[in-house]
Parts: sequence; structure tokens; C-alpha cells
Amino acid sequence: MIQAFIPEHCKNNGQDRYLQGMAYTDKVQIHYFNSEDEEKLKNYQTVFESDEPIIVAGVMPEVCLYFKGNVYYCYTSPFGQAELNSYQDWYHGGELGILKVIQQGIGMGQIKGCVTPSKSIADTLDFIYLPGVLNTNNLPKIDIMEDRANYGFLGNNERKHRNQYNQLYAIDKLEPKEFIVLNKKPNSIYLNKNLGLKLVGKLSNEDYFKEISSHRLNFTCSFSESFSYQVLEYCFAGVPSIVSPCIDWYPFKECVVKNIDNVQDIYKEAQDILSNKEFYEGISRKLPLWAQKFNEDQAELLSSKLELL
Repeated sequence: MIQAFIPEHCKNNGQDRYLQGMAYTDKVQIHYFNSEDEEKLKNYQTVFESDEPIIVAGVMPEVCLYFKGNVYYCYTSPFGQAELNSYQDWYHGGELGILKVIQQGIGMGQIKGCVTPSKSIADTLDFIYLPGVLNTNNLPKIDIMEDRANYGFLGNNERKHRNQYNQLYAIDKLEPKEFIVLNKKPNSIYLNKNLGLKLVGKLSNEDYFKEISSHRLNFTCSFSESFSYQVLEYCFAGVPSIVSPCIDWYPFKECVVKNIDNVQDIYKEAQDILSNKEFYEGISRKLPLWAQKFNEDQAELLSSKLELL
């Protein structure tokens, strides 16, 4: 069985969810670094040795040196996200700098390869494409709700690639005018004062699905994504998402905004969906069944690719 390692403080972040999807195939076992393991890493000591493939996530690429065996590094950002979230005073250029270190490690034989959910990254840099899968074993019972209110924007105001301002201004124009649901406040005094915001903080798994199931729409018009677990979770909840073209697997193209750098285009797509009650109710019924099949197809593909490591 493939052994995957990630620090405890990364639990439930994007990389952990990527590994959780691998675990869903029963081909990967996840280990979380504890404080003792991290201390060993700081002192350049081997943490783990195995004859089975090892995947390392949530740390810098050079940490792979302290795992002995066929070690694969896990990198989950597409190019656009890496560029937007990079800056020059951190790790030689941020996420783009990490890509360079990964390539050097592979070239020197220090890393066996790099796994990624971004097909663009995999094809361009000769990394290994492993598709994203939602581990449905972790899902609570989801009630498909008919009475809905508010617009989901959870986590989308926390990183540059998420296209925060265009979406918030578009949502504010919608009818019915309802709360915009976020985990924390936007980093704009004007938006905090002038938008109707509902802040929910960090939610438990059960409360999270209860919250998103109650929303009228979700918004994920990001500039860049490798795979959006949140959009798929909304699909399982039967709630439509307004998305950007980079979420190219979304089943209803009527919900895809062509120009996500235009407030009016985001607003129009969303308002058209809300105004067409028959279409809205139809896709709300279809989304959970589609999500189940899509996720199982992704898991089957992932399983076959994991066998090649």
C-alpha cells in the first residue's frame, strides 16, 4: 500500500483532501506528522523508510530527502494559482520557486516524481497526473433542502486567485438580495461596511454540509483552479454553482461565466439561473446523482493510475 505523509496542521486543507481522495481507493494510507516527527526533520533524521511508494505533502520539496524509498512529492496548484500567490521575499519566488526545486530534485534523482491534480502542470512539466476525488466516506448525511437562502462564498476571499472583488460585487446585485456567506471578513473596509455578510467561521464537517445545503447558489469564479472540492460538495448537496471555465468538469455550462473579470457577466449568469425557476429546480435535482457518478468515475481513474507508481 502507498504510504502518504502530511503534517497534522494541514488536516482538511486542499492537499489533505487530495490525499483523502487517494485513500478512498484503498490504495493509500495517510500518516500525519506529529511534533516528534517534525523535530526529526529539523535535525535531518530519516522519518520513514518503506519498500512501498511514499507520497509527501504539505512540506517543502527538500524534506523528501528524509524519507527513504521511492518518494513522490505532492504539488496541487495550477500555474495561475502559483503565479498569483507567489511573491519574491518568500522561498525564492513562492510557489513558482517550489516548482523549480521539484524539477531539480527529480533531475538529481532525489525525488522519484511529482503527483498533481492539475493536468496542465502534469503535461507541461512531465509530472504525474492523479485526478481529484472526494472521499465520500467522510460525508455526513446530506439533506437536499427546498427552502434555500443566501449565497455561498466560503473560503473564496482568502487567496488572490479566487477573484474576490468581482464576485462579491456581482452577488451584491442579485435578486433576491440575501446574505453572502463567508468564513471571515473580506480584506476591504468598503466591502465590510456595504455588503450584507454572514460570517460562519470554521465549521465542523456536519455543520459545513448543513450550511452549504441551505444556500441558494455557490460562487467559485476563480482565476485558476486544479480541482474544486467545494464545488463538488455543493453538487452533492444539490446546490448549483456559478463557476469559471477553469472548472471545466462542471456539468451545466449555463452556470459557467466566460469572462470572470467582468462583474456584469458574473451577475447576469447568476441572475438568469435564479430567474428560471424550472431550470434551477431541474439542475438541483440532477446534481447529486451526477456528482455520485462523476466521483466514482474519477476514483476508478485514480485507482488505475496509483497502481503505476
